[in-house]
Amino acid sequence: GLQAFEEVLQQERQKVLTRGPLVDAIRDIAQRLTTAARHEGFLTGVQLPDQEMRWDVRVIDSKEQNAFCLPGGKIVVYTG
Repeated sequence: GLQAFEEVLQQERQKVLTRGPLVDAIRDIAQRLTTAARHEGFLTGVQLPDQEMRWDVRVIDSKEQNAFCLPGGKIVVYTG
């Protein structure tokens, strides 16, 4: 996951947004999702143990409509 994440960031390095209202909103959503993913009721329902993750969220300025999460807690969101 980390290698793929770094490859995407390298390919899109000129387009990675680091601040602004859109970045703030996406990071807020990601924070709520990652918090929910650690909720005891959710973990019990999906029968998974709680795992400590180092989440890293990046936003890429692009017409592409896509978002993905890679193993290890790496999230990429395209602005399209």
